Amino acid sequence: MQSPPLSFVIRHRGGTELYQGPPDPSKDERFFSSSANGPMCFSDNGQYFAIVNKDEDGYTLHDMASGSVMREVLGEPSTKEIAFSPNGEYLVSWKLLARGQSEPNLAIWHVASGEKLYHFVLRETPYWPVIEWCDNTCFAFVRTNHYIEIYDLENAAQQREGAQGPITPRYTHRHHCQRVTRFAFSKDPTGRTHMATFAPAKGDLPAQLAIVTYPELAQVALKSFYRCDSADLHWSAKGRVVLCSARNATDVTNRSYYGETSLHLLSLQGDMPNLPVESPVHDVKWNRAGTQFLVLHGPMPARATMFTAAGALVRDLAVRGSRNTISWSPRNRYFLMGGFGNLANGEIEIWDAEGMHCVGYATYPWACCISWSPDSSYIAAAVVSPRLRVDNGIKIFRLNGEEVWSLQPEALYDLVWRPAPSTSFPAPTPPPALASVTKVADAPKQAAYRPRGVSEATAALFKKKLSLRSSENAARSTERRPSQSSATGPSWRDPKPRLPPGASFVEQPAPTSQAEKNRRKKRRAKKQGEDATAPEVAEEQRPRVSRKQPAAPPTFEFAEPLIVPTSTSTSTTTTARAPAQQRSSKPKSRRPAASAAQEPSAAPSPYANQDPVRRLKILRKKFSQIEQLEKRADEGAELDEAQLCKVRTKSAIAQQITELEDLAASASE
Repeated sequence: MQSPPLSFVIRHRGGTELYQGPPDPSKDERFFSSSANGPMCFSDNGQYFAIVNKDEDGYTLHDMASGSVMREVLGEPSTKEIAFSPNGEYLVSWKLLARGQSEPNLAIWHVASGEKLYHFVLRETPYWPVIEWCDNTCFAFVRTNHYIEIYDLENAAQQREGAQGPITPRYTHRHHCQRVTRFAFSKDPTGRTHMATFAPAKGDLPAQLAIVTYPELAQVALKSFYRCDSADLHWSAKGRVVLCSARNATDVTNRSYYGETSLHLLSLQGDMPNLPVESPVHDVKWNRAGTQFLVLHGPMPARATMFTAAGALVRDLAVRGSRNTISWSPRNRYFLMGGFGNLANGEIEIWDAEGMHCVGYATYPWACCISWSPDSSYIAAAVVSPRLRVDNGIKIFRLNGEEVWSLQPEALYDLVWRPAPSTSFPAPTPPPALASVTKVADAPKQAAYRPRGVSEATAALFKKKLSLRSSENAARSTERRPSQSSATGPSWRDPKPRLPPGASFVEQPAPTSQAEKNRRKKRRAKKQGEDATAPEVAEEQRPRVSRKQPAAPPTFEFAEPLIVPTSTSTSTTTTARAPAQQRSSKPKSRRPAASAAQEPSAAPSPYANQDPVRRLKILRKKFSQIEQLEKRADEGAELDEAQLCKVRTKSAIAQQITELEDLAASASE
């Protein structure tokens, strides 16, 4: 049987072009479009090719067998994404809705007739394709945050009978799942279908990865974990195990600016053991048979680890540099690991999965996408825009890393191989294992600038003088540095400024801020006030009440003692009470402050030297408060014990006011 020809389509600023090849790609003149420059895709069987026409608001459908245009669908403004169904019978398109619009924007078209069959309203597409196909006649997508709606095309066709134009069919099944954001159907060769669902963590609720049967929608496995707000689901080819690559926008350990990633494995039988992988997880891919998967994880340079479908460790691969991308060949014999995107080296390692050894090595700096040819013999790497707006181009390599073709268009947007069954091609000849990797030599260093007319001898002389001057400066700085064992003198890291001969360095006080000046001023004023007051009463002189005795009735205490300031102070000797007297069971009643001042053992008042005018103002305020309390009592209001005590001090306060007024009058004379 003759193998189908290899071909690929590139999309650049000038338009869309089809190339036949490799090993020697040539442009197919039958296929060219200068206006269709939007997103593009092939059907899985490679029969149809569709591309969004941004200029005319629609899409164009091509028949790849003849290279001619099958149909141009116009009148669909703001079309952003397109995708084929698994058998290529239907085409899904999504267009962006303007603010305030509510018309259906997700459409399903019949490819053969070009008729729009069904449409739905879906404002956002966090990923594409947003529709997951269970088989050729059943599809599903997330309509709300809590439901996955599943539609059967046969049932939808019955609902559409007699209708003019597209309709919004009613779902056949509806699966309720709180906070669901992602799901995927398994591709089980036996015909048994399962659906994996993911719900991110929210508040105290953990993230959940679940497996349910279809069409029964019965849950068979569940796994919960935290610190996760998005994920990608990867079913094995056998449909028995699902991989969940979870991501969190923030890293609580502050080890990565790009957040935190984790990897979880779940089978139909239930929870699987935790995988010994380290964050971040750069990439994970199943092999085509679904028996093993490869993980790139850990800080750069990342580790490459192979696991079985049961989560058992197979081996760690000897990676020769930083890698963040994995891709398996269609024939499942080879896989590659590359450093693309943020890793500017663009290194590519091709490995043989049977012998687990490296068979090829290539580099394409700044490459950001890579893909295999359908026959597993060639690898295409590309630098695309808008990821990088300069140095866009394509390079095609063999399995051993040999470059066979390159192209540098003005602005490259995408490259897509035309799909074809891998079994229709002969198996490529396996290249020998590489003993060592010969990396591309670094670019030669740019020579130093030399002015015009300067000879090599003059340049060498200047270079010698500069080196001598730098050596002298280094020696001088070393002499100025004191020994580290010296405990005195300034640190050599903060040397004093150099002074002219005969001058000496004078230590200058550090500048003081206004806030510090204010604080110092307050401290000085406070200290002066404390010095002007009398010494505090000794601890032994203070009356104490035992906690075991009943509490004394509440008595009113002045905030400041009612003592008339005098110009003279009496120095008295204070005797401490005996400890037995302090522990007396009979509590002693407190004496009024006025009488306590007359006792020789009482301590002088701290307000003895206070301003009489200020003291008089305070007493008048208290006297006014007492009058207000008496007025309330006359009106029938009940006063508490503290207020009654305050009223009883009216005569003492009045006497204080009289004495202060006389004192102020005598001072004024």
